[in-house]
Amino acid sequence: VEEVPVTEEDLRGLWGVVLDNAELFDALCAGVSRQIGLDSGFGVNVLLSLRRSVQLAHLDAMKALVMAGDVESATGHIRFLCLENGVEEDSYKVVLGDVVKKGWEKSSNYFGKWFESRNRIITIYGEALQSSSPQLVQLIQIILDDILSEEFEDHSISDAHWMPLPFKKFLETLWLERDADSDDRTILTEAIVSCKKDLFHYSRLSGKHVLEVIMETALSLIKREQLQEAVNVVSLFPLLQPLVAVLGWDILKGKTELRRKLMQLFWTSKSQALRLQEYSHYRAQTDEVLPFLLNHLASMILFSKNM
Repeated sequence: VEEVPVTEEDLRGLWGVVLDNAELFDALCAGVSRQIGLDSGFGVNVLLSLRRSVQLAHLDAMKALVMAGDVESATGHIRFLCLENGVEEDSYKVVLGDVVKKGWEKSSNYFGKWFESRNRIITIYGEALQSSSPQLVQLIQIILDDILSEEFEDHSISDAHWMPLPFKKFLETLWLERDADSDDRTILTEAIVSCKKDLFHYSRLSGKHVLEVIMETALSLIKREQLQEAVNVVSLFPLLQPLVAVLGWDILKGKTELRRKLMQLFWTSKSQALRLQEYSHYRAQTDEVLPFLLNHLASMILFSKNM
């Protein structure tokens, strides 16, 4: 019995059927992969072509949906993708890149649009985790890293004062005009949590420690005499307040009023205990040794400066 050749055009005619019965063909392709592993004899070329065509059908549908602006429907196809089914990885990278770029809209603050973008990215990851190809998650992470790196770099070029983008968004959120019935505490808590997530990626991609980024930014703001902005930045990690106060003291040399304000804002305005109680996300178990050591270190530095 001769094997009947099946062309790509023949299989392309079945793409509509494939997409209408995506679950069925996904299971069929999984069976094909197992069958080929056991027996690579008669009909294997047809099975391989079918498996590849199913992937091309989903990629083509995703392209069309992204062009139509329907990112949500395009995301729904990700679970049916598999990098081992005969299609070049670059093809996946191009299509997934378009989906992620459309899903991750730039925002200037941690408010409505940012949360919508975050939820879309979470959904994309969720769909990738349901696929039979775990490499999809890594591929999406690489794509998202490239997008974030470009966003961070573009901001650093345009920002004359060199303020990392996560802090810029955080301060913009604090300055937003809000409705009278808005819950400021909830908005602040969500902004801090969101900024920390962005800050993690910023630090990971820039190769800097998170605390290093915070200290550099806070001291830079103090140098520009923007003390309130510095307080807002350090509110992400309030245990750093005494250390920022001590290191900022020398920066404001000869400026008595600013030094007094610095001490009021960072040293005497609120105890560390009260600061920890103010935000709910700091109420989790906290090591009591760390605040003691930071306060002790700051006190020692301040004492040595006065000697």
